[in-house]
Amino acid sequence: MNGIIFQHDGSSGYSGSWTTITAARSFDQLFISPPPTATHRVWYSGGATAALVIGEKLTGGTSSATAYLAGRVIENNVAAGSADAGWLWLRNIDGTFQAETLTGTSTGTVAIYQEPLPILSPAAPKACLITVEVADIRFTMDGTLAGTTAASTMGSIMSSGQSYVIRGLLNIKRFSAINAVNASGAIMKYHMLY
Repeated sequence: MNGIIFQHDGSSGYSGSWTTITAARSFDQLFISPPPTATHRVWYSGGATAALVIGEKLTGGTSSATAYLAGRVIENNVAAGSADAGWLWLRNIDGTFQAETLTGTSTGTVAIYQEPLPILSPAAPKACLITVEVADIRFTMDGTLAGTTAASTMGSIMSSGQSYVIRGLLNIKRFSAINAVNASGAIMKYHMLY
């Protein structure tokens, strides 16, 4: 929609994308409360060979920098170690990572596209901007699972190209979204603000 302006004071801590929203999804608890030992976060893709294991040592294939995995959120709704993508929370970084492949002691690998960034805030987000691409979604903010048009039709419709601001921690914690029409290819992008 034209003329929509996001009007909230805050800094973006995480930006991501949900694809394959064929079951109702909510934001992972790690966005609300990051792992207490984590100091940095980085977006990854291409999880392969094996699933990374929380607590294991990761080594950069180009930089030889190392860090320990404190947490992981898979955003593309596939199993870990099978082309997953999402967020990694890291601790005890030694060296300078770059765009490269990280390999865990489990032999799992992921690709990162930049040096890990410091965690913006250990506090919970104040707001979340969501936008929709490709096809409609349904969403709720009261803890009720969003439902497809063919099922419960629970939630409000958001059409491709629209945006919405979720304000308040409780609404972010209870948020649920699903593609309005099953397997429509809807994509929801988000920006968590702290």
